[in-house]
Amino acid sequence: MLKRFLAFALCAAFTVSAPLSGHAAGEKKLDIAASAPGGTWYVGLGAYAKVLSAMYPEFDTTLFPGGGVSNVVRVAQGQSSVGITAVTFMKAAHDGADPFRSPVNVKALANLDDDTRIVFAVPAGSSITSVRQIVESDKPLRVFMGSKVGGNAEVFARWTFQSLGVSKKDLQKRGYTLYGGTPAECGSMMREGQLDVMSCTNPGEHFMISELVKDMDIRFLPFDDKLLEELQKTYAMTPGTLPATMYKPMVKQDIPIITAPSGLVINADVPDEDAYKMARALVEGRRDIALALPAWNTISPERVCKDLPIEIHPGAARYYREIGCLK
Repeated sequence: MLKRFLAFALCAAFTVSAPLSGHAAGEKKLDIAASAPGGTWYVGLGAYAKVLSAMYPEFDTTLFPGGGVSNVVRVAQGQSSVGITAVTFMKAAHDGADPFRSPVNVKALANLDDDTRIVFAVPAGSSITSVRQIVESDKPLRVFMGSKVGGNAEVFARWTFQSLGVSKKDLQKRGYTLYGGTPAECGSMMREGQLDVMSCTNPGEHFMISELVKDMDIRFLPFDDKLLEELQKTYAMTPGTLPATMYKPMVKQDIPIITAPSGLVINADVPDEDAYKMARALVEGRRDIALALPAWNTISPERVCKDLPIEIHPGAARYYREIGCLK
């Protein structure tokens, strides 16, 4: 049974003492660290949880509304068994690099291989025409960083500014106001004229932006070549595009941006048999998951175990060898 805790306070108060704990006979409680309710990751993992519980009824799944960075820590501490993050964060966690303060012990469960785009946008009448101009502005700007500290959107926005030679503190000293919160809060602030710049991440179209462009005109900002090269070199991110097919009619031509695929991490102490089932449910239930979140039609038996920068959980690895993804 899928339980969705929408109140952050209740979710934060709930902890488990082991990665998988049973309460009813034969039942295993499985906490999955996702994103804010309504976010793409929350929708996709909600579909995954339903598939997993349908295939293996012993799993009693709960979604926790987390973020790309905090999810990794939560999984390592055993508060969640599985969590979603950016693949680039897996390597950073293993190495104890920014945004992590020390090495974090988690295993890889899967590469979702999606095309998660990092976008910056401004009201259509803004004089800002590129991401670089955000930090070069003569006047202080009001910038929505995409999420609260610990979310992947906030980290990607921060990395972008750092690659342009400025930190969040530098911007704040210049009078910039930096916000973080939920997609709904971002959309509301844009509508009310409370923001000069917004940033968010999403595979496929972000529901918040799709709704926002019905009410106001916005313009998406391009990343220049030098910025893309720096983000790729320093943070192992991938240059990509926001295609003209998205957010019509606001996007009239392909716009160069940066991307980062999503992946699942799993607590190292999860039993091999459970990790095997989790991997199998993801692959065999991928079509049902993609019905709920079309952007995850990228999940495939050929790619699910590829390009993961940390060790794959032995239970999941056994399944991937069976289907020929791993040799």
